[in-house]
Formats: sequence, structure tokens, C-alpha cells
Amino acid sequence: MIDVEGKRPLTSQNIKDEDGKVLRDPTLTRQRWARWFHKLLNTKSPTIDLHATDRVKQWPTCVPLDDIPSLFEVEEAVRGMANRKAVGPDDLPAELIKLFLDGDRGFLREFHAIVVDVWQTGNVPQQWKDATIKVLFKKGDTMECGNYRGISLVAHAGKVLLKVVATRLSHYCEREGILPEEQSGFRPHRSTLDMLFAIQRLHELARKKSTAVFACFVDLTKAYDSVDRDLLWDVLGRFGVPPKMLAVIRHFHEGMRARVRTDDGQYSEWFDVGQGLRQGCNLAPLLFNLFSAAMRMVAVTEFDKDPKVTADMIKIATRVECTGKRGRSAGKKAMMVTVAEALWDMLYADDAAIVSLTPESLEKMMSIIVRVAGLFGLMVSEPKTEIMCMLPKGLGERPFAVSAAGQTYKQTDRFVYLGRTICADGKVDREITSRICRAWKCYRRNSTSMYDRKRANRQLKIRLLQAEVVQTLLYGCASWSLAAEHYTKLNGTHRQFLTRCIGWSKRKRSDRPLSYAQALIQAGCEETIEATVRKRRLCFAGFVMRMEDNRLPKRMLLGAMAGGTGYRGGQESDWVYRLGEDLVAFGMKEEKEGGRWKESAKDQEAWYDKIEDGAAWFMRKWHRQEAEASAKRQRQRAEEAETESTAAPGPKRKRIGEAAGGGKKQRPDTAVEASRAAKAALAANDVPN
Repeated sequence: MIDVEGKRPLTSQNIKDEDGKVLRDPTLTRQRWARWFHKLLNTKSPTIDLHATDRVKQWPTCVPLDDIPSLFEVEEAVRGMANRKAVGPDDLPAELIKLFLDGDRGFLREFHAIVVDVWQTGNVPQQWKDATIKVLFKKGDTMECGNYRGISLVAHAGKVLLKVVATRLSHYCEREGILPEEQSGFRPHRSTLDMLFAIQRLHELARKKSTAVFACFVDLTKAYDSVDRDLLWDVLGRFGVPPKMLAVIRHFHEGMRARVRTDDGQYSEWFDVGQGLRQGCNLAPLLFNLFSAAMRMVAVTEFDKDPKVTADMIKIATRVECTGKRGRSAGKKAMMVTVAEALWDMLYADDAAIVSLTPESLEKMMSIIVRVAGLFGLMVSEPKTEIMCMLPKGLGERPFAVSAAGQTYKQTDRFVYLGRTICADGKVDREITSRICRAWKCYRRNSTSMYDRKRANRQLKIRLLQAEVVQTLLYGCASWSLAAEHYTKLNGTHRQFLTRCIGWSKRKRSDRPLSYAQALIQAGCEETIEATVRKRRLCFAGFVMRMEDNRLPKRMLLGAMAGGTGYRGGQESDWVYRLGEDLVAFGMKEEKEGGRWKESAKDQEAWYDKIEDGAAWFMRKWHRQEAEASAKRQRQRAEEAETESTAAPGPKRKRIGEAAGGGKKQRPDTAVEASRAAKAALAANDVPN
């Protein structure tokens, strides 16, 4: 068995204390971590206002949420638990709890009785409340405690009840529309790709109208750890969460303790936790989304008071069906009307991008956001918050400044948002370069132990390569707008990975390196990187078309920016144009004509079948073209070698390898070697001259 080990993780053993002194004693290090998290998780912000939620809309109380958890809900929660996860303070793994599903399920019924008792009485076991904090390094100085993220390892048994609560609460919030459409973090049928696609299309739509977009990428300092629990309970009550469910959530947080586990496996002393959410708990992301939704509602009420801010908001105009008397219910063709909706933020959990048409309005919006965040106990990080001016072609650079509540943010021409490099010019060149660098870093992490190891199973290496390295290389590729040179770079990188995995060495005596087509065949890969990118883009386009009309990705795909005037001359290729290229490349040209693909994509199964058939057709055509090009190159080399051999004889040459002075050897004549290699290739492949 081969032990696949990555690069040694950055240690949390040697850190600095409050005075900047480096601590090397393990006991002192654990004490320092305990003091750091005790202060972080118990210090309230001085700007917090307990009446900040007064301007949040009051929803009717949803009484069905208080129903006793059923046996089916508990069973589904247990079944959905992930395996091979770190245990909490009770040291019970999820695999052990899943054994309740076997046999006559008597243990499951007993466990269900415990869950019901906790629900009715509110007596949550202390081990279900407690958490073991494991620190993960983010970036910066490894000796600074603030550069680490604390992950709470909680009891898996308690996660079952919290999973039931999270499932009920999530369905309720989606049904009632409590969470804003612009929030895509940790919600069903949403991902980071939604926001990456939205910001890509925003730049393209602005470019068509020769309009500049001013953006501010906001970073909140320790957002999850700074959530005030008293405000959170008030927010949940205003969103219609009934008393019993609210009490269960509160009991999991009140009386909570935590301890820190360092890399040597030792634990610090227990300490009380008075605020913040447990990162690692399956309910924490939803609670933070609700908390940020309330904060957003208060900010919107402040925006509405300033006509300048609302006037400079970006408007996305889309065509929707009119549901009036002249609709389809009357037997007539539905009328289409144009609706323009404002777009000023794009959110994924605590990662936010604020956009506006003018820097003045962006500054006012940021001033309001910083002030409202302070009322809710959160703080905007000035060093990590940056601004950007997304300019269309030909307008050059436009420096500007944004100051909010005494903070001044740095302007940049590129920013890493949700793992993707966003550039001011809207191009993906830097993103492709960044993806290639990250893929190589991922490859080298396991190169000596797996990928470059000769005795390792080739099939296992290729599977790991596809699952780890290729996925890193193609993260967010469905939102890219790629040209031919980008595909060449990506295909070349993939070829290098494959040739190293299958053991091909450049030091071997050969007339040419291993081609990409031969590397794919020897590795057993079915698709090139280009085919994979095109297929993912078509799949995502179908996914967007099956969304509701009010979903942000669909509005960005089918809509246009209101106002502005397009510049003269040809338009640059955008994402929709590249999608048309994908349809043609996959032999689906008839779907491109008249936008027929928009209707075809609504049938998910049929659309995926077309994409798979198109990808197979594309690869057959690609292999045929590669074979023809290879044969042509061989014929050209043979002709050049034949011409060289029949040329007029010149001065007598010394033998290959004989030195002019009888000393060192010289390199062999390349023309003779090429002639021999070409003749051997002709004899092997039977390619006519």
C-alpha cells in the first residue's frame, strides 16, 4: 500500500504572545491559544446596538417548525452524515452512529427518543454543546494568531439534531424568500459558480454599454466569531422562527465551552464561549446567512434615503412574461415586458462584492455598510478590503478613492474573489496563469509519493490526477470566456501532467516528445481539457436556463444593462459568444440557430445526452485531425531528410562522435538522425511519401 502524503502543513506550535515574544514551549503555546480564543469569543464590539433589528421586517411565526422531530427526519439526518470526519469531545465517529441504521433499528429508535427528549426539555448534553477548536492557517505570518481560522469540532450525535433543525429552517427560508437572491453561500442548488458567473457577465454587459463599474470587495474581520448571540436570537424571532426551535438553538450555544487542540495532539484547558458561531457546525452557515440578511435589510433602508445612491445603482433589464388578462390563460400568446432590477451586491456567505456606477455612490454605500455592520457587532477589515474600477476597452485607467468611516481602501487591478482572479480589464489571462500555477503546486505536493513514483499503479495515479490536480486547474471554468490560446495553454499543461504520470522522460532518445493525443491514449483519458471546459460550460448554461426567472445568474445571462450607449466597431467576444462556439464544436449547430438551445436545455436529461454525444463527436474529430497532422509532419520530415541525403557531396565529414582534434566527442548530426527516425516512422506507420 502506498502512503500518499502531501506537503507538511504549516504548524501552529510556534506562535507569538501578546508582547510579540515567540513561544516554543508546547504548554505556553496551548495557553496562548486558549487566551486568544477566549478573548475573541467573549469580547463584544463597542459599536453594537441591541436595537439594530428594529428595522428588520417581522415575519409571521411558523408554528409547524416546532413539531417534534420524526423518526424519518432523524434517520435521514444520520444517513446524510459524512464519513471519515474528525470527532468531537465525545470521541464518537459518524460511522458508529450510522450503525444504528442496521438490523432492526432498535438503536435508532432509542436515539430518536433521546433527540425527542432534548427537543422537549431543552436539556442538551454538555458534550453536545462543547467544541474542540483546531486552528487552520490562512495566510501571512505563521506566528500571528490572527492569521489562523478556528474550526470547531463538535459531537456528531449533536449534529444529528442540528441537521434536523437546519433542514427545516432552510426549507422555510427558501419558501418564504427570507434570504436575498444575491446570497449564494451554503444554500441548496447554489454555489460559488453563480457569483463568479454573475461578476463575469456584469463586466461584459458594462463593456457593451461603454460603462465603468466601480466595485468594492469587502472583508469582514472574524465574521463568524463576532456574531452577537443576543442579536441573533432577535433576528431569528423576527424571521418567524417559533419559540421551541429557537430555544433548542439557544440551548446548544448557552453554556458552551471550548478547548484548543494543537498539532502535537494535546489540549488546552476548557474556557467559556459567550458569542460567535461554531465554524464546523452544520447549522452555523445558515444562521450567519440569516444574520447577514437582517443586516442587509437595514442597509437597504439607509440606501433608500439617498436618491443619489439609488440612482447610481446598476440596473439589469430582462424580458419576462406578463401574467395579466392577456396572458396564456386567455388562449393568447403571453405578453413580454421589460423589467429592470437593481444590482448592488453579490454575496457568498461573508464574502461580498459591492458595485455601483459612480465612485461617489460607492463611497456612500460603503459608509452605510460599515456603520450598519458596526451596529450588528461586525467590523470591516481595512487592509483586506480593496476597490476596483472595471473599465471597458479603450477607456484606460481611472484611479479613484473610497473612504468610509475613517477607513481608506486600496485600489487594485486584480482581486481574488471566491478563488478566482478578477481583473479590471475583464480578461481571464491572469486567471488561467493562476490556475496553472495552483495545479502545479497541487501536483508537486504528491509528486514524489505518487505521481512521479515508478512503482505506483498508473491507473491510480491518473484517477488521483483527475480528481485533485485537474479539478484545481479547472475550478470555475464554466464561467470563463476562453480563446484558442487559452485552450492551448491548458491542454499543454494537462499533457505535461500525463507524460510525467505515465513515466515518459525527455531524456530518452526519441525524434520528438510524446504528443497530447498519445498521452491521452496511454493514460486512458477520454477528453482533452478543451472538451471538458466546453462540456461544463454547456451543462452550466442548461442549469441556468432551468432556474426561476428571478434568479441572478439567469437575469445576467438573458438580460442587459439599462442605460449607456454601445461603442462603435466590433464587440469583443463574451461568454454567450463562446457558448455558441461550444455548440458548433460539439456538432449542435442547429441548437445555436435562433437560440433553440434555450428551450432544449429545459429538458435536463435530453440536454445532458446531447452534450455527451457532442463531446464524443468532438473527441473523434479531434483525434482524427491529430492523426492527420502527425502524418503530415512525418512526411515533411522524410522529405527533408531525403533532400539532405541526395544533396551534392561536400567536404568529407568526420564520423559521428569523432572530435575535430581527437579529444572530446561531438553531438551526432541532427539531419542524419532525423532521416533515420523518419524512415523508421515510415516503416512502422506505413505512411506514403
